[in-house]
Amino acid sequence: MELCIDFGGTEIKLAVIDGHRVLASGGIAVQGGPSDLAAAAVEARRLLEQTGAPEAVGIAVPGVVEPGTGRMLHANAKYDFLRDLDLSAWSLAEFGVPAAVENDARAALIGETSTGSAAGTRDAVLVTLGTGIGTAVLMGGMPLRGRTGHAGILGGHLTVDLDGPVCPCGNIGCGEALASTWALGASTGDDSSATPPEDGAAHAGGASTSSATQDQDSATQDQDSATQDQDSATQHQESPTQHQESPTQDRGSATRTNGSATQYQDSAIQDQDSATQDQDSATQPNDSATRDQGSATQAGRVTMAEVFAGEAHREIRERYLRVWGAVVTSLAHSYDPAVVILSGGILRAGDAVSAPIEAYVRAHLWPSLTPPRFVVPPEPELSVARGLSVLARAGHLHTATPQEEQ
Repeated sequence: MELCIDFGGTEIKLAVIDGHRVLASGGIAVQGGPSDLAAAAVEARRLLEQTGAPEAVGIAVPGVVEPGTGRMLHANAKYDFLRDLDLSAWSLAEFGVPAAVENDARAALIGETSTGSAAGTRDAVLVTLGTGIGTAVLMGGMPLRGRTGHAGILGGHLTVDLDGPVCPCGNIGCGEALASTWALGASTGDDSSATPPEDGAAHAGGASTSSATQDQDSATQDQDSATQDQDSATQHQESPTQHQESPTQDRGSATRTNGSATQYQDSAIQDQDSATQDQDSATQPNDSATRDQGSATQAGRVTMAEVFAGEAHREIRERYLRVWGAVVTSLAHSYDPAVVILSGGILRAGDAVSAPIEAYVRAHLWPSLTPPRFVVPPEPELSVARGLSVLARAGHLHTATPQEEQ
């Protein structure tokens, strides 16, 4: 039995899991200070009174986690108090069990490839679309972490447009700076909203899902761009030999080929309305979509829901889809995944979002690469909890995750 704690953008979500069953779950609002730790411990003990003591603990954070120590090296200002804190020792003091600590995007990826939508997959990429763009990578059954914990989670900061804006991360023309909820202000001419939440730190690859909750509900109706993009994808792929004649020219820059492609989870345990992002995970957590969109509407700003509903913002919508497609194509070129997992609130629009992204990737993929299979998790709010359960159980038993065992 595992206690799973997910430090999200607006809510700290907790669950007690036994195998694949969620025995108890709860959540508390984030205050943005050390009191959050004490409140999380209180809520955890309330759940454990119902289920009994945990055998293992897993903790997900929206930041860069140092391999080996489990300390968070970088995060949004809201969780700055967690920087360099030994969360495993905190868990031992509070619950009598040390914790496995992981970046939230990686935890979501492990959850989906262990028991979720891509169960059994050994090579996969997770991309969450929301407040920012969060990513994580699995290669040969092993989560990609790198020397300092940054590997695989910065996919939203791949350069898509060399003439694009300077991103808060310091890079130029990042996918996230061109096509994300926080970048929407610049896309619509409202500079007041064209900055990331909090201190503007860059999202670092988490399950970044602070994307809008309602974005998807209305977006489902809009399939126009999906059809157009798929048509062009079919034309591109009719003759693979033509593509292979000059891979460099054919692929070129995703931006050039597609007309200058300018551009959680917060995975929730109970709240399916705020779908996965921070796994943006690394520097900024995902804000609650409902609150974000509500305040945006009050301020008269364009919301992601409006962009994906109707034809008023068709140009922005199509540009965002091209940017997301370019990001996923770059990730496919870099990591050769068998499966691409698309998550985040915006994916509630279904094929209106996933189909054009997949079509773009197929049209621009290196000719000898086998196109990956695309999946959208049916229960993204459980991704992080599932992953934490796997990681905590593996750490407790000193075993490997299911993919590692293979």
